[in-house]
Amino acid sequence: MNRGWRIAIAAAFAAWVGLTAYDVRRKGHFEERDLVRNWVVGKYVVAGRDPYSLSRDILIAEYGVANPKGAWVSKIPSAVPEARRADVIPEYGPPEATYPPGAIGFLALGLGAIDDPATVLGGWFVLDVLLTLAVAALLARLWTTPPIPPGPDGDFWWILLVAILFTPVYATLDRAQFSLLVLALMLIVDDPKFAWPVRGVALGLALLKPSVCMPLFLLPLIRREWRVLATAALVQLGSTLYVAAKIGREPVSIFRDWLAVSRYFLSAGMYTVQEWVLPLSTRLPWVVPLVPLLLLAFCAATLYLHRDAPRARLFSLAGVTAVFWTYHGTYDAVLLLPMLLRRMGWSNDATSRPLARGGVLLFAALSIAYMDGVVGSPAAGWHAYRWAVRLGMIVLVVLEYVELYRDGRRGAFPRAPTFVPRSDNAPEVA
Repeated sequence: MNRGWRIAIAAAFAAWVGLTAYDVRRKGHFEERDLVRNWVVGKYVVAGRDPYSLSRDILIAEYGVANPKGAWVSKIPSAVPEARRADVIPEYGPPEATYPPGAIGFLALGLGAIDDPATVLGGWFVLDVLLTLAVAALLARLWTTPPIPPGPDGDFWWILLVAILFTPVYATLDRAQFSLLVLALMLIVDDPKFAWPVRGVALGLALLKPSVCMPLFLLPLIRREWRVLATAALVQLGSTLYVAAKIGREPVSIFRDWLAVSRYFLSAGMYTVQEWVLPLSTRLPWVVPLVPLLLLAFCAATLYLHRDAPRARLFSLAGVTAVFWTYHGTYDAVLLLPMLLRRMGWSNDATSRPLARGGVLLFAALSIAYMDGVVGSPAAGWHAYRWAVRLGMIVLVVLEYVELYRDGRRGAFPRAPTFVPRSDNAPEVA
């Protein structure tokens, strides 16, 4: 890649950051950002207040135990039962404790000393900008060879351009979400060039959003990277115990309250399996948790059977599953980037492949589908487009699995008859 292209992409990135920052400031409503909601929960923990039982009681008072009518819940109600009003911190309002105790422990420790939500958002925006660069660099380590055009070199720069053109990346910055952080951390976890303590800490932090992280969590599990997993468990345990100590409760009861709160917020999501199973929730409530868990189990079995496949290929499959298997917002679709790069022609081959037009069209179609104006539009044309993408996502998920099984049968990657655990830092043979 010549210097002119690098300058052009750097200028495009700078312009994208500036326009995104302007758009975030113009929209306002900082209190509705996901980060601020969870920062409030962290502030409750720092103050020694229990946000989990308080959120649970508020939701029960408003919607009943376990939301029997299936009401759509997008935020915590402002009405607080009389018996719990004294537990509310007036300057923050009712807490929306939808993230697990371990995640809130990280936020309380990292952001709990900040009292101004605008400062929290500003700092997080800067972090997300840096994470965009980090994700591009880590994806360039996952897929080392770009297609022609634009290749054969300049992998980081072309991936950075792809990232800023993908609307879920913008949505992550716009809504102060955690999706880029989880993707960056899981790319570190999956890279054997990082030391196992670093990978273990990264996995422990990534579990702050388990709905996104769980299919990717299977990758070190099927490879039996026990030191990485043990380190992650210690990180999560330490954060959870911090929360338990601050609010004076034992961890198991906190987890029960978190699960009770979370089930109120299991909305359909966009282009996920939840859209298909939630309409059955009133007649067949057991289907709602069963179908995602079966999909997760099938993902685990597939990853285990193909554990000797290249890491990039398995990460791509786990990323697609992570986006599809349960409720997600549009921002969580950043996990599709590894798969989209592969389908556009990125590889780990010694020579570049031709740019795949089908992959480019898929990238454009999904980038449009995840735009806020498309997701929320009542127009008939966009309604039809969303339905096409819903059906297309099913085809895409099935295709990812079918292609992996097909390539395994054709001997595209070796599979040993018995599994010998690799060292946590053993290099991969492509």
